[in-house]
Amino acid sequence: PSAEAEASIAAALKEMDVCDARWRALARNPLLLHECYDQARLALRCTGLSVTPDGGGLRRVLDRAAKSPSLTCLDLVPGESGGVGAAGAVELARALTAVDMANQQALEAERLAAEEALAATKKKKKKDQAAAKPAEEQPSVPEKPKYEPCFQLEQLHLGGNLIGPEGCKSLPDIAKCCPNLTSLNLLGNSLGVEGAESIARVLSRPSAITSLDLGACDLGAQGALAVIRAVAGGQVGIRSLGLYYNCIGDEGATAVAAAVAQPGCGQLTSLDLADNKIGPEGCIALIEALAENRSLTVLDVGYQPDSGIREGLQRSLYNNLVL
Repeated sequence: PSAEAEASIAAALKEMDVCDARWRALARNPLLLHECYDQARLALRCTGLSVTPDGGGLRRVLDRAAKSPSLTCLDLVPGESGGVGAAGAVELARALTAVDMANQQALEAERLAAEEALAATKKKKKKDQAAAKPAEEQPSVPEKPKYEPCFQLEQLHLGGNLIGPEGCKSLPDIAKCCPNLTSLNLLGNSLGVEGAESIARVLSRPSAITSLDLGACDLGAQGALAVIRAVAGGQVGIRSLGLYYNCIGDEGATAVAAAVAQPGCGQLTSLDLADNKIGPEGCIALIEALAENRSLTVLDVGYQPDSGIREGLQRSLYNNLVL
């Protein structure tokens, strides 16, 4: 790119937003890729982006971003083309897994070197003792600096990127490679039950995730049940869960209520179930669940015409607030 284009891209990076032709120029320019290495928050607007069989520009940028020691928030902003899709989710998992593997190899090499140094010291000590030499101060084994992960990703936004159930299969690998990940946003991806099961696998392993947004993901009652059961398993301390606009109905709300009442949901403080066609039956189940779950203080079930239902929900939430 020309000097003016480079200046324009640098300015966009400072605003933490790379878009359109600037994004493609960034992918081609190694000097500008160095800029994204130092960003704490990187937003990539994926307008007109296609992922080629070799990974294309997306692979190069993600490879660079995954190695950043300062990157804590990665936001793949969907453009007019609909975002990165399942192939982009796979590329992200590949980039993070590659870095994680490099970390493991470095740790293993460090461990082996330390063991060899210790064995050499012991061997020399035994040799000196056998020769009945006066005790000499043994040379200390030089301590290597502790190896730190190359990335510290805390927030990942993949909302509206059309990753679908296939892209969701990469989420367990992504979560495994990001031990500091606390917030995962998948808003507006059509995931269905199959995608919900992949998310349940993420939640079945211990992790730092506390906020999960699955609004408008076409989960239905069965998908919502798979997710909330995984939350109730207690492996992940989810505090904020968004299941709004997923058409779960009374059936899904009743299943969610049964899970919320379990001890594994004891850290859940905010649950968004708005725009799910929940009627009195589902609301009553949720009111009963609030008698067991004392941590939940924010619950949105959308507008309820029955004043008794509204008052019951308000009273239950108020009781949790004042406890």
